[in-house]
Amino acid sequence: MNTEKTQELYEKALNWIYRSKFHHVKAKVEPFEGPKAFHRSKDDLTFTPDITAERGGKKFYFDIAIKDEAHRQLAGKWQLMQRLASIKGGKLFLLAPHGHKAFTERIVGTFGIEAKIVNLA
Repeated sequence: MNTEKTQELYEKALNWIYRSKFHHVKAKVEPFEGPKAFHRSKDDLTFTPDITAERGGKKFYFDIAIKDEAHRQLAGKWQLMQRLASIKGGKLFLLAPHGHKAFTERIVGTFGIEAKIVNLA
């Protein structure tokens, strides 16, 4: 199974985001401006959301949820993005491609992450 965030996955994610009436989209693919990276000093890690967007004056964070062996690091990224979204009145959306939803639900449940999981079929 391909576990990389491909151009096709970004296209599916961006289509869902635009259909859901988000705007001011920033993404880690061309031709978009990239989202801002965040540095967590306690463990010296830098996280960059896959996509950010706005709706109704609120900021939303999106991550394409792919199975990863580094569960804690992935959970840390999602926890940080959840907190940032909450501060800005938005939400965290985890866009799960086919075959990755159960993994995503397990990580969200285990680490108590508040996120909306969306099937990215």
